[in-house]
Order: sequence, then C-alpha cells, then structure tokens
Amino acid sequence: MADTETPRDSDELARLIPEIRPIEGAPPEVVAIGERYWALAGFAEDQPVPVWSEKTNAIDTTGWGRQHYVIAAAGVRATVPGRTCTKCGGPLTLTSRSAFQQVCLDATPDCVDCTTSITTAAQLLTSPTRLAKVKEGRAEAEARQVVVKARAAWTQQQQAAVDEQHPAVFPASREHLPKSSSVRTMLVTLAVLRYAPTTTPVTDVDSWPVPLHPDPDAVASLLGETVRAGLLAIHSSSPVNAFLWEPASYEDALAKAGGTRATIAPPELTQSFYPTRAHYFAPYGPSLGKSAEALDKLLAKSLDINALTAGQQDDLLEVARELIAAEALRYFRARLEYVLLPVVPDNHAARLHEAVLKVAEHRPLGEIYNLVWRATRAAAEAAQTNPRAPRANMTTYAVNHFETQSQRASVEVDWPIKPFSELSGQGPAAMTRTLFYGLFDSNPIDTGLSWLKDRLPCPVAEPPPAPVTPPQSPKTGPTAVTFPLTWLSEHPDRWNPNDLPTALSHLTKCWTDDTETQKGLEAVAHASFQLTVLFQELGPVIGGREAALAVVAAVPHTVAHAADAPNLAQWITTQLGALLLALSGSAGGFPGKPYVTDTTVPEGWAEELLPLRRMRTLEDPEVVELADRFVELLGEQFTELDLEGLDDRSRSHLSAKIRSEMKAMFNSGYSRSLIEEAVRAGAADLAPGVSRYVRGSGDLRHDAATVWLRAWRRSPVEAARWNAWPSLEDWASFKESLEQVIAEETDPVEILRMAHSAGSDQCQGLWLVGSDFEMPPSLR
Repeated sequence: MADTETPRDSDELARLIPEIRPIEGAPPEVVAIGERYWALAGFAEDQPVPVWSEKTNAIDTTGWGRQHYVIAAAGVRATVPGRTCTKCGGPLTLTSRSAFQQVCLDATPDCVDCTTSITTAAQLLTSPTRLAKVKEGRAEAEARQVVVKARAAWTQQQQAAVDEQHPAVFPASREHLPKSSSVRTMLVTLAVLRYAPTTTPVTDVDSWPVPLHPDPDAVASLLGETVRAGLLAIHSSSPVNAFLWEPASYEDALAKAGGTRATIAPPELTQSFYPTRAHYFAPYGPSLGKSAEALDKLLAKSLDINALTAGQQDDLLEVARELIAAEALRYFRARLEYVLLPVVPDNHAARLHEAVLKVAEHRPLGEIYNLVWRATRAAAEAAQTNPRAPRANMTTYAVNHFETQSQRASVEVDWPIKPFSELSGQGPAAMTRTLFYGLFDSNPIDTGLSWLKDRLPCPVAEPPPAPVTPPQSPKTGPTAVTFPLTWLSEHPDRWNPNDLPTALSHLTKCWTDDTETQKGLEAVAHASFQLTVLFQELGPVIGGREAALAVVAAVPHTVAHAADAPNLAQWITTQLGALLLALSGSAGGFPGKPYVTDTTVPEGWAEELLPLRRMRTLEDPEVVELADRFVELLGEQFTELDLEGLDDRSRSHLSAKIRSEMKAMFNSGYSRSLIEEAVRAGAADLAPGVSRYVRGSGDLRHDAATVWLRAWRRSPVEAARWNAWPSLEDWASFKESLEQVIAEETDPVEILRMAHSAGSDQCQGLWLVGSDFEMPPSLR
C-alpha cells in the first residue's frame, strides 16, 4: 500500500474523479452500462465518500447478467488520475465502486488487469457465444413485449365493446315493473339490493358475507333471470372476463388470422356472460343510488303479501319451500365436511333433494336441522365403528337415515322434534332472509310452510287480459325481423312455448309454391333443425318461454349466410309467430293458420286431422267447471272420512290453484276425458293438485298424426297404388291403431318413428310397422 496522505478537502477529492474510457470493440450496450455505473454525482460533505448518480440496482442489465462491476469492466475502464497499481505499476483502473471508496480513503487496491476473476468474466461476457445468446434473448424479449402490447390492445378493445354494449344509462324513473317479472325474479332482485355490500354498482356476488342463495350453484342462473327480466342491468365496469367473446381469446383470434397480428379481427361481444363475475345496477332512477332505492320500493310493493294473486301466492310458497330445502342441504353439506365424510354421490343427490323438499312442506327449518344433525352423527358413528368401510358408503348411510326420518316427520305431524336455533357461522342466505324477514316478518328458522299459508290473505283477483290489437307487420327493414319477437314478448299469455318445436317442424310445410326455391327450402330446413336443437339446449337452463324468445331472436343469425338473408329471416320469424298463435288458437295478434295450407285437401280433413288448440283462460267455462268439480269431490271425501272440511279461505285458494292447473292441461292439449279422470283420481287421494294424475300425453296424438300425414304426402305419387292424400277410412284406421299403441304405454319416440314409417309406406295403421301389435279383425 502506498504511503500517501489521506485527502482532506474537496479539491483533493476532485482530482481523484476517475476518467472513463470505452474499450475498443465492446458492445455499445455494455459501454452504456459501464458509463452509467461510473457516473459520479459528487462527494458527501466533510467526508471522503463518493455519491453516485444512480444506485446499482437501478441500472438495467437485462441479458448481460447481474454483476454490474463485471459488465462495467467489459465495457469501459475507469482510471484514477495520478494513481498506479502496486502490482503491475500501470495506471490504477478501478474494479468496482467499492474500490474507488478505498481510493478516497487513501488505500490503493489492485487494478482491473491484475484481478483475474474480473477480466476472465468480462471476456466471457463479450465472447461471440455469449453475444449470440444475448441477441437471441433480446429478440425473444422484444417478441414478448409485442405480444404483451397486442394483448393489452385487445383488452382495451374488449373494454370499449363492454362500455358501448352496456352503458350506465339512467332513464326516467319508472312506476311499474316489467309484466314478465316473476315472484322468484323479484325476490332475487330485492335480496340483491338489500344484502349487497354496495349497490353502486353491485359487484362480487359470489364473495358476499351473506350468500345470495343457499345453493352456490343456483346463484348464476338467478342473476341471469334478473337481467333477462329487465330488473337489473349489467354495468360497464364489469371485467371483460365476465363475458363470452368471439373469438374467445386473443390467442384464438391470432390463430384464426393465421398468426398475422395485422389481420386480427376485433373482439365481438356475444349475448352470453358469466353472471357471478359481472357487475349490476338498477336502471330505475337518475343515479346508481337513487335507482336502487326506487327499485327497492317497487319490488316491496309488488311482493306485498296483501297484493298477490293466487298464482303469485303459489309461486311464493314454492320459492319458500325451495329455500327451506336449500338451507337444509347447505347444512347437510357442512355437516359432512365437519365429520370428515365425502360429499353426497351424484346418484343419491336427487333422492336427498326430494326427501328435503318433501319434509320442507311439513316442518320448519330448525326441525329439519335436527334431522340433518341426527343423520350425519349416525353416519359418523358408523364410520368410527367400521373404519374399514368405504367413506362414501357412510355418506350414503347418512342420506338413507335422513330419508327415513324425513318420511316419518312428514307423515307423523305430531312427532315432537326439538328445533335448532340459527347456526353459528351459517345464517340464512339473503333470499331466505328477504322472504321470511322482509315479506312475512318471521324467523326463517322457526317458521314452517303451513304457517306461511295461514298467514297469506285471500288472493286478489287477476286483472283481465288487456284487449290485444293486432299490430301491422312492417314489410321491410330491420324492424320487420324483430316484429314477431317484440309482439310475442309483450303478449306471453297468447302463445305456448311448448308449441315451438312443432312450429319449427312445420316451417318447410309453409314454404309455399310462390316462394319455393331449392336453396331457400334447404336454408329453411337447416334453420329449423338448428333452432330446434337450440331450444332443446336452452329450455332446461332458462325455462321454456325465455328459450322460445331466444330462439326467435336467433333466427337472423341462423340464416346469416343464406341468400337473401334479411327477407328469409323475416319470413321465418313471421311464420313462427303465426304458427305459435295458430297452435294456441289465439284470437288476437297474428292471423291463425292451419298447418296444412294446400287447397286440395279433401273437405273436412284439416279440421279433423290437425285441430288447432285454443288458449284457455282462468275464466274459461270448462276450466271453472272442472276446478269446481274437483273442490266438490274433495269436500265429499273430507265428509266421508270425518275430516274437518275446507274453510272459505282454503276453498278459494285451492280453487284458484286448480284453475291454473286446468288451464295449463287444456293448453297442453290434454282431452277433457283425461282431465276429468285426473280430477277424480286427485280428489280420491285428497291431493292438493291434479296435474300429477293426468295420464298419457296431450301432444302425442297430434304430433303422431302430423308425422304420419307429412310422411304420406312426401311419398312418390304413382298410379294404381300411391295416393296424394289418405282417405277418411285410412284416417280412422290410423286413429284406432294409434290409440292402441298409446294404451300399451309405448315409448313416445317409438310411436313417432312408427307413425313416420307407416306414413312413408302409406299404411292404414301402425300394426304393420310394430311387431308387438295385432291388427283388429275388422281390418284384416
């Protein structure tokens, strides 16, 4: 070490500032890193301590390693003026910032060239192999950055689409709820408004402190119903992953574009979304907060138990029963987890659900909790007694135990069961609280379904249906395509969604000679098939009526690639509307059309073969007559069994319920004789309903006859054998054979297959195509 004096003042320190010299041939990036590494800002006051312009960890060395002093040595040389290396005697080139600190303290460290470890590492850093790897790594980093920017731009386009499709628009305050709002949907919406942590907007539904519904799997469909009913709307702050996109992701869009980013199509927002991820608001006022308050008042008024019709009271009681059952199942799942037993197997879940629904009709939730606790405790004890038994068997044992106990609790109404109080950490869900606390001012743990029934006042009369003025369908333009959808949506009582598959199947029949072209007929047939499949998939998920409206709305998209797509879509939607109203026999709206439009049909054929059903109302004479007959027979049964008769309120409530069932059965195509038989059977069993006793199928005869006739008409017409139309004798024979196969309880799908086969061969009946049936002697 040199024996020199330690610097004392700023002038002496300034003479020590290193001179920076780039190394010839070094990569420019390495040189730049070295210059930043040795950039000196000055010295601390009264101390020989250097102050650097940048901290070491602030200097980006991506691709070159993490040893900053080695990278600096590979790019530059920092030489201290007037100082020499004690080893080689050459100029003192600094190895690191720490070495310069030593110089400021009058020490003399070794130079870079004398520090073999640094020179070796610097040579490796700038070797051709390392430079190639750095270049490759930099190219990969740039490619990743391009992808990141492209994906960010894609996300921005998605957010812009969400903002455009779901703007937070606040129309003028509304005084009425949509007519299509059901009791369940209104109850869900009211629970959302009252139990959401915030309504400006409603977010994170699946992570609330109080769950919306006892069953987490039911939350998504319930939220979807509120949006479809128009009670809640999707807020523009919803994350982009709350929606389904076309293409589904940036990667899919890139693949469809053949890997070329310049030709990637922008994301398109579909009509599908994930309800638990979306954000919601109430479009019923001038702002988010005021809208929620206004909608809360409207819902509370609409759900007032003193203002409900008979049908709404039935719906409310059904929702209460489902909520009690769901709360019990929620506790059942929690108890299984507590006693370390697996979840209920799928093949036993339906049986457990049925048992819970049944006992929920007779016992309050607190007593059902007791039954659940007993069943799971017994299963846990059995698992301890039989440690080698499969744990899944113990869960099945719990289900069996609960099923037995719930059956007894349902039959023996005097069997005392000690009710549980509210469970710690598992209080009732928001919907349960809203129904019991909000509507009935009662505790959901102690209140049973029978108490709710007694609490309900006499139902208010249903308002008479407003007279329907058939609108004039426009001939051209976009409104022409949406006209039937709008009309059907505004008049739900004028058509039956269950008629949609039949209406779709007859689209090709309505393709008359003046519009017939082969390509058009193929497009109609293709659309009919696609729409039927869509209805079958959507029906179980969102309900028949919503599924039917969705199918009608999907018509323009189904025929989008066909020639003359706008006019074809208009024709299909108009025909669907006409067929639906013709099936229901509605007097208003679209003009009713028979299925058969061929003017060469023999006289009397269309009326007998394809009768059009008419939509019954609650005031229909036959509906009222059969409903009163059921109540009368039920009263006679009570008298014969020495049971307490029905009071006026119960009689009124039951009569209203039975009228609804009668109306539904008539509109489903069941004959009066079948309904009368169901009335007698239901009254004999002291049942509170009739629909479960109706036998057969209301639509099967109609559909089988339609299939038979269509197949007959499509057979090639040849002299001496084939006829364009069956005779009335053929029709009589077919009806007789059809009644026989229905009486034999043949599978409906098999009956339709037989009808098609018989019609294709122009057979009089089904005996020739069914091996298990004999032809009557009169026809042999």
